[in-house]
Amino acid sequence: MDNESEVILGIVPGTRYLGIAVMHDSELRDWRIKTFSGRWSSAKKKKILNAIERIINQHQVTSISLKKFHPSRSSKNLIELISEIRQLAKSKRLEVYSYTVDEIKASFSDEKMMNKKCLAKMLIDRNPEFRFELNQERKNPSSYHIRMFEAVALAKIYSRY
Repeated sequence: MDNESEVILGIVPGTRYLGIAVMHDSELRDWRIKTFSGRWSSAKKKKILNAIERIINQHQVTSISLKKFHPSRSSKNLIELISEIRQLAKSKRLEVYSYTVDEIKASFSDEKMMNKKCLAKMLIDRNPEFRFELNQERKNPSSYHIRMFEAVALAKIYSRY
């Protein structure tokens, strides 16, 4: 791969679902939800970190764009996982940039009342290949596909700057 290429990994971390998106320069190359079942444990945390590391190595990631959570609204396990993701990035000499939900929304629209589903719709308007995932999201009572849309938005935000 060309040394001038920018490869951004967008991550929406979770202790059960992980939203992932990879952009090579301005081209979206990979997007998905990774599911990790079972109770929280050090083995589960290691499994999540190994999955992220495989993606970093596979795509030769140069930077990570990570969703920023409010500490008072996050579980101890999620805070621990985010810390470990940052340590993994540091060990690989990757820059990590964090964005809140409000910053993600603001980068796509000036509309103040925009919600995550509106963000997903905007991304689909620009990337019709996401239509299947949005339809899955609408059918599912628990919205976990939305994490994938947020991960794509995170990767796109970083690539704009």
